[in-house]
Amino acid sequence: MALFPKILQALSLVVISHSAFSSYEFHQVVKQLSQELIDDSVTLPKDITYEAVCGLLIFVLASFLEFEKITFFPLRRNHGEPIETLSQGQYLKHITLNKATNVDNLLDSDPTGDVSYTPNMVNIHEKRKIMDDWLKKQQK
Repeated sequence: MALFPKILQALSLVVISHSAFSSYEFHQVVKQLSQELIDDSVTLPKDITYEAVCGLLIFVLASFLEFEKITFFPLRRNHGEPIETLSQGQYLKHITLNKATNVDNLLDSDPTGDVSYTPNMVNIHEKRKIMDDWLKKQQK
């Protein structure tokens, strides 16, 4: 784990603790004043609120910085070899699609026919007009 996120988390905990203690002191003073004066419209000062929010934001940022790279097992391996985990920085090998589909190209077949054939994209009104014209020519 990296040292920088740990330092940020410690700093954020200090900031949050300080804002909590400041809030506690403020409420103790308000209790003393409320016994002498009857005024309940006193609210928490904004600097204490901002300090708590900044501490929480620093803590969230440190938590995200603490994440490590994802590691995973490769899909294919030989049975005699030990298992090596791949990290996020290692990429898949490049393949050329024309070599992968060379046989399909020679046979003049479309390997992605199910995907590329979209009958919902056909202009049905034009097809009906062509069919009506053809039927009219057949009846004459």
